[in-house]
Amino acid sequence: MISYIGRHAALYDIFYQDKNYKKESEFIHKYFRHNGHGSALFEAACGTGNHAFEFEKLGYIVTAIDNSPDMIQEAGRKKLEKKSNVSFSLASMSELDTNKFHNYDYAMCLFDSLGYVLTNDNIKNTLCTMYSLLNPDGIFCCEVWHSAAMLKGYSPVRYKQWTMDDTELIRISETSLDTISSTAKIDFTILELHKNGAYTKMQETQNNRFFSVNEITYFLTEAGFTDISIFDSFTQDTHINDQTWHLLCFGHKKNTK
Repeated sequence: MISYIGRHAALYDIFYQDKNYKKESEFIHKYFRHNGHGSALFEAACGTGNHAFEFEKLGYIVTAIDNSPDMIQEAGRKKLEKKSNVSFSLASMSELDTNKFHNYDYAMCLFDSLGYVLTNDNIKNTLCTMYSLLNPDGIFCCEVWHSAAMLKGYSPVRYKQWTMDDTELIRISETSLDTISSTAKIDFTILELHKNGAYTKMQETQNNRFFSVNEITYFLTEAGFTDISIFDSFTQDTHINDQTWHLLCFGHKKNTK
């Protein structure tokens, strides 16, 4: 299933304008530089390119993909504005052509995007693909929702509002959990209310997987990754508890030569 379709993609950067992409990128960069080498970086589920642009500033040669045509269009528009050299492509991380994408020093899938592939088989296949993209001694990084926090503290309904010139933007998120499949269903309703009395309404449903520490460790290990490290989001804290909403995971592809 494709997420962020049409106008939803165009509004994406407004919805996440407070997200600190720079800080997140610098945290991952420090881990990469301390534990790896090289500058070729692959990003799966890149969205509108915010992390990709930050990593380019840090000296990486970035290849980025997303399966949403509208998100890739937004990323391409920003690329022109920024005069960036990031290579954006429309592609799905669960059905990736490894003849086209290969030989990276690092790969990453952030902002809980791995969960969009949902099923055990798709997760295994996607992580095996990420492993195959990497050079020996390459490093993979992914960020996923943490099941303990989701099950204990998720919000059934969330409401957020933004003011833009002559428009009020409202997003309502209605979430339900399936504890058997460890997935969250989020129904988004987005309203754009204009001062002249006109309004537009759009709706989109997304489904995303959440993981325990043991689950994501198992999936990474099954894909071949070793020396796995898991942090409480973008911090050095490795003490994971039910207040940890996001797991930031690193796995290494060992050089077998």
